[in-house]
Parts: sequence; C-alpha cells; structure tokens
Amino acid sequence: MAEAAEAARPTQGVKELLENSNGQIHDQSLPDKYIKPEIARVRCNTPLAGIPLIDFSQIHGQSRSKIIQDIANAAQEWGFFQVINHSVPLALMDAMMSAGLEFFNLPLEEKMAYFSEDYKLKLRFCTSFVPSTEAHWDWHDNLTHYFPPYGDEHPWPKQPPSYEKAAREYFDEVLALGKTISRALSQGLGLEPDFLIKAFREGMNSIRLNYYPPCPRPDLAVGMSPHSDFGGFTILMQDQAGGLQVKRNGEWYSVKPVRGSFVVNISDQLQIFSNGKFQSAEHRVAVNSSSQRLSIATFFEPSEDVVVAPIPELLLRNSEPPRYKESLFGTYLGKQFSKYFDSKNTIQALEINR
Repeated sequence: MAEAAEAARPTQGVKELLENSNGQIHDQSLPDKYIKPEIARVRCNTPLAGIPLIDFSQIHGQSRSKIIQDIANAAQEWGFFQVINHSVPLALMDAMMSAGLEFFNLPLEEKMAYFSEDYKLKLRFCTSFVPSTEAHWDWHDNLTHYFPPYGDEHPWPKQPPSYEKAAREYFDEVLALGKTISRALSQGLGLEPDFLIKAFREGMNSIRLNYYPPCPRPDLAVGMSPHSDFGGFTILMQDQAGGLQVKRNGEWYSVKPVRGSFVVNISDQLQIFSNGKFQSAEHRVAVNSSSQRLSIATFFEPSEDVVVAPIPELLLRNSEPPRYKESLFGTYLGKQFSKYFDSKNTIQALEINR
C-alpha cells in the first residue's frame, strides 16, 4: 500500500513533491520519473532567438498591409512571433499572472479537487500532460479550462477569489486579440478576413496555465517536452523568467521575454489548412534552479467536428497538390493526448508522400 501511495504521489504536482520531500529532492537527486533520457535533455545556453517582433499599434491603421505581410512571413519562416502594442491592458495581464500564481500556491487539497487526466474536462488540474501515458514526466503543473462555446456553464475554481474575475476579463481581451490575429493570418494567405474564424466554427478556445517550480537539476529535467501545438494558433503570456525555446532549421533558440508582449505560435491545424505555407514550430521549456516560471497559453482551436484539410482555394490558386490527408480535429486531438508528446509525430503521420 505504501509503495502504491509513493508511486502516485508525483501526480499531485511538482510543487507539492518539492515541498514535501523532506529535503530528499536536492541538487544530487530527482525522482526517476523526472529524469529525462540524455537525448531529451535541454541545453540551457542556447542562443537567444531573434523571432520577429511585430508592433500592433497600427494593425487597424495605415500600416495594416505591412503588418499582415510581416505576420505571414513570420508564420512561414519561424512559426513564432511576438506582438507588442496590442489591445490587452498591461494591468490586466499582471492581474491574470497574479491570480494564476495564487492558484498554484493554494493548499494541495484545493487544487486536487480539480485533478484529472481527462483532457476533455472543462476545468482540470494536472501535472505534466497525461502522466499515465508518459515514461518521463515534465517538470510543471498546470490548470486548463475551456471557454465558449461553453459560456456561462463553465465551472470556475472556488479559490482564489481573484481568479474568476481576472480570467473572465483576460479571456475577453485575448479573444478579441485572437480574432484580430486570425483575420491577419487569413489575409496573409490571400483569403477573406473571416475565413479562419468561420473555418474553426466557434472553436474550442481554452486557457492553460503552466507553473514551473525551481528545479534542483535542470540538466536532468525538462519543463515541457518538445512538441508543436495541435490547434490553430496560440497566444502565450509569459513572465520574465525565460525558458521558452523554439526549434528552427534543426537548431534550438531561446526566446527572450519582452515585458507586456505576447508570443504567438502557429499550430498544426493551421499548417494543414495552409498546405504547409504556415509552419507549426516545435518548442520546449527549460527549467532553472533559482526561480519559478509561469506562462499562460490561450489556444484557438477548431471545433472537434471540423474536418481539417488543405484549403481548396489555396491549392487551386497555387496549382499544387494537397500535402496532408484530411482529419477530423476531434480525432486528431485524441491521438495527441493518447501518447507521450514528442516532436511533430501526429501531423507528420498525415503527410502525403509524393
């Protein structure tokens, strides 16, 4: 019975594991589950990436055409870009960060009330991705919840009191920014502005808060394993701790945090829709021994019943064959969560060899 309890303990979260280790987790040891194979470990001295930094102050003004072209170029060449001078108030971003940290600092029993490995739940607390499917766990805890189309039926954490207000206001603002970005991406593909919004059919918009406690052995553990996001695109808010790394042309680059900015990355379904013109980039997170890290990702995804395939209009215009098989997004999602997150294996399985 004791062995079973000890085996289950890490699923209560990395933060809890550290705080209740009685000094057993230190700079010379980690639980085996968190020790990554040598090939999967992270070099923390990767060069800083010069991912495109795009000023949104004129996204609805005279510079719109140039900004759209800059976004399209970034989506094609990097799959990542940073947005500054956007519409989301800095004070609201800070409030959301504070509320997120308050949640992860709650007593264990309050967080575990939402613990589940079922990725379809509207609200869930977990550690790593789906621990029971993973040979080695990632060094982070997370809180995920879905927004529209669930609307007012959405359940909220009862604690902390600040969370619901901050999250509601934050999501409304980021949703508006997401629609602006979606329209720019559509136009960057030469399509009508609302093309992708309509193609996603309301979608399954969700927020995921990722908390990375300090790690005694950052040379052995990984905050988040290499993967590409599986939806349409992601808007990420991160603190100043750093750790996000992006893969380009086979090399890993660290992304320097920019205060008040959002990191935007292209996800798998948009790569398929665009027939590979836009690229979903692999990314991962390194941990460090001295500071915690918090990031908040907002995912813009198609509805589960959307059939995703290269857009016929693009194929016709560019006189090119489809590079990907069609796939029901709900099926794609299930495949992604049924295995260990590793590279871009799920989208690569849909490639049409010609």
